[in-house]
Amino acid sequence: MNDTDNNNIVPRDTNDGSSPPVSSGSANAAVQNYNNNSNAPQIAVNNGTVISGDNYNAPVFNGPVYILNPSDPAVAGSLASLFPRTTISLPSQGVWASLSDTMYNIFVLENETFMDNAFCMPIRFCLDGDTTDPYLRKKYGDLDDDAKQTICSMPCIFAGRNLDDFKTAGASQPVVIGRIKEIIPQTMNIKFHFEAYKSDVGQKLFNDHTSDIGLLDVPIRNELDIEHWSIKQGNLKQFINNHGIIIS
Repeated sequence: MNDTDNNNIVPRDTNDGSSPPVSSGSANAAVQNYNNNSNAPQIAVNNGTVISGDNYNAPVFNGPVYILNPSDPAVAGSLASLFPRTTISLPSQGVWASLSDTMYNIFVLENETFMDNAFCMPIRFCLDGDTTDPYLRKKYGDLDDDAKQTICSMPCIFAGRNLDDFKTAGASQPVVIGRIKEIIPQTMNIKFHFEAYKSDVGQKLFNDHTSDIGLLDVPIRNELDIEHWSIKQGNLKQFINNHGIIIS
């Protein structure tokens, strides 16, 4: 994308009218403006939600707002240079709505923050017999193309293992809500590329409501105490919506 390509970046004035009109430019131009201009732009993705403030350790500015398309490699690279933490892709209503209403993935890994939009899971933790229905394990365990496509159509929970007492997460321990984009089997691991839609949902919510979404829960532990990947039957989208977590 060059400086005359306007398909993936659309500048908008701020609502208060304090900023003069601006002309379209490339993602790199937006980055340069952010770095050099004291009245720097806010960066937004697709639906206009501004990426700034606490989520990205970036200050909130009153300058022009740039609406970027994160599917463009140049835009994605520019955003990554600004914000080293997990890129939050804000999906259109249609993308999120198209994900499965009957099944979801849950990934639990110790010492994993899910901030790099990719991670590896040891094969021994994948679709294990303790947490995955035998029918689902048989249906998807070979990871053929059809299985991968179906898995990528399910919403996902990405969580660190409970760090405090059994069934109890750290006070500020978050989970990430998103979806898998690519599955790459390796010799001892499976590599997953994913897209994060929400990264500030408290893990306590899921510890408190395991039965509502079909998570393992026995007297001394629940599924968030176990490092694993499992496919579960349940409507994750409805669950998070019922608890006021909106992905639009």
